[in-house]
Amino acid sequence: MDRYSTGGESDDDFQSGSNGLVLKNKLGIIDQHEIGLVETQALDTAYRWSFDEYETTTQFSMQEIKRMHAMWLGSIYDFAGELRTVNISKAGTLFAPVEYLETSCRHFESLLLSLTPCEGVSEGDLIERISVVHGELLLLHPFREGNGRLSRWLADLMSLQAGNGLLDWKFDENGLEGKETYFAALRQSFVGNFSPLQALVRGAMSTDPS
Repeated sequence: MDRYSTGGESDDDFQSGSNGLVLKNKLGIIDQHEIGLVETQALDTAYRWSFDEYETTTQFSMQEIKRMHAMWLGSIYDFAGELRTVNISKAGTLFAPVEYLETSCRHFESLLLSLTPCEGVSEGDLIERISVVHGELLLLHPFREGNGRLSRWLADLMSLQAGNGLLDWKFDENGLEGKETYFAALRQSFVGNFSPLQALVRGAMSTDPS
C-alpha cells in the first residue's frame, strides 16, 4: 500500500508495532496486507449501501463526500469523514495545503453541485463531468487516507446516475503500466489538461449497468 508523506509524521500517527507502516486504527491491525484487505471489504459493503442510498437525481455535496468516507472507513479509523489536519504529498505532488483546505473544499463543492446529478446527460458530457470531478477531488485530497478509492467510487455513482455501468480502470489487466498511465493523466488534470483523463474515463466506461 502506497503511503502519503506528511513531512511531519510522528509515532502517534501509526499503529504501535507496525514500524510506521500502518496508520493508527480501531482494530489494532499492524500488518499492511491485513489493513488493505479490511479496507477493501469495507469498501465493498459501502458500495452496496450507496447503490440503495443514492438516486439518479442525487446532487452530491461535500457533506455527502464526507458521509461516504465515514460509511466506508468509520469502523477502521477515527478520522473517517473528517477533513485531514496535515499536509500530504505523494510521488512529488503536494495536495491542497491544509491551511486552505476548507476554502478549497467550498470551491470544489460549487463545482460538484454544478455537475451532479448526471441523470439524462450525454456520454460525452458524462465523460467530461467525471473527469473534472475526479481530477479536482484528487487534487483536493480532503482526507488522510482513501482519497483515490473514494474518488473512483464517486465516479462510479456518477456513471450509474447516467444509466451506465461501473467504471473499469483495468488496473489488474494493465498492471503497473496501467496505473502509471492513470497517475500521469491525473497529473495532467492537476494543471488543467483533462484530455488524458477523459480518454481513460471513456475507456473505463461500460454499457452494462449491473
